[in-house]
Amino acid sequence: MKWTRLKLIPAAAVVVLVAGAPTAAAQARPSLRLIELEGLGGSAGVTAVSRTGTALAGTAVTALSRPHAARWDLSGHITDLDPDVLYSEAVGINDAGTVAGVRDDGVDPYRTVVWDRRGRMTVLYPPSPDRERSTATAGINNDGTVAGTVFNAAGTWDYAVLWDRHGTPTRLPGLPGGRGAYAQAINDRGVVIGDVGTASAITHAARWDAQGRLVDLGSAFADAISQAYAVNARAEVVGFSSDGSGIRAVKWNADGTTAPLAALPGEVAGFAYAIADDGTAVGTATVATAQNINRQHAVRWDPRGRVTDLGPLLGGTDSSSISTPGRDGTTVGSSLTAAGHTHAVLWDRGGVVSDLGTLPQDTDSSARFLTRQGLIVGNSWGSDNVQHAVIWRNARLP
Repeated sequence: MKWTRLKLIPAAAVVVLVAGAPTAAAQARPSLRLIELEGLGGSAGVTAVSRTGTALAGTAVTALSRPHAARWDLSGHITDLDPDVLYSEAVGINDAGTVAGVRDDGVDPYRTVVWDRRGRMTVLYPPSPDRERSTATAGINNDGTVAGTVFNAAGTWDYAVLWDRHGTPTRLPGLPGGRGAYAQAINDRGVVIGDVGTASAITHAARWDAQGRLVDLGSAFADAISQAYAVNARAEVVGFSSDGSGIRAVKWNADGTTAPLAALPGEVAGFAYAIADDGTAVGTATVATAQNINRQHAVRWDPRGRVTDLGPLLGGTDSSSISTPGRDGTTVGSSLTAAGHTHAVLWDRGGVVSDLGTLPQDTDSSARFLTRQGLIVGNSWGSDNVQHAVIWRNARLP
């Protein structure tokens, strides 16, 4: 199956975010306990956390090398949501513990599915006459509404779709004469963001309101590609737009107007991957050095679009960002170390960075989520590249 949407999220240093001044080079570790979550015999990773931070979902590989959608409780216990399937993965989870994902049973096309808190699965079919089409899942909100994408016979995205809590599908419109639409995320108000293809085959960031009405967010520059990555509760959207000379991070306001985000000196590419409800956005910037070496920097933009360059751990060279900040301005992420490994890190509200370390047997780690309760969720791995799902929690908590 061929999925053609451009994916530019960096893989080496997964998440970084801060709310404060440029990063200080502190190395002290906060008082946190590192706990490994249960697996199914192979790699495991959390890919979604509910807004309350009480429910975790992701994918765990079995001893037979089959990826299965999974859910964890906060004690680290795992539930295999699809034990008999060839392949499944979790994409989103809401506060009720309902998980949305995709599965492949080796017979039918890829299907969007939901598992309720008891583990009961419901298959979500595309609208007629496309029930035999493959689908991808974008996410689920607290109303139980699921957003996704229906693919055509060639395996490229055809149109975006919404399923209500009863599983009834609604096709979301594309542009007149356009070439397909793709859903990327949904918020709790039912606003969906993603991409639409124009008649001239140019990809534009898009937003659909709760009634399914399309807004072409366009591009900050004429005849340029743009893509949307995240939406907040106020329907503000972040992503990127090309400008002919490079790629620039962009925020779109709730009224659909474009608010270009400031670039770092020497920046050759910028992406905004997450946005908080107050309008603070985060992402990455690729900066050319005097030695003509491109370095990746985590960056934060305040609600007015002013940029802060976030540095790595002492001796490190790169950092990146796709996560959302905590309410108190702290955040979690990843940074390269002086030894060239990736380590999970935490920044306090003043920008001071702390190395969160790894499991004893591992050399690398990354932090991907920070919950409202201060729980940090991520991964730890070693030279065998087996990923272990982990949490860091306050050492004073049980």
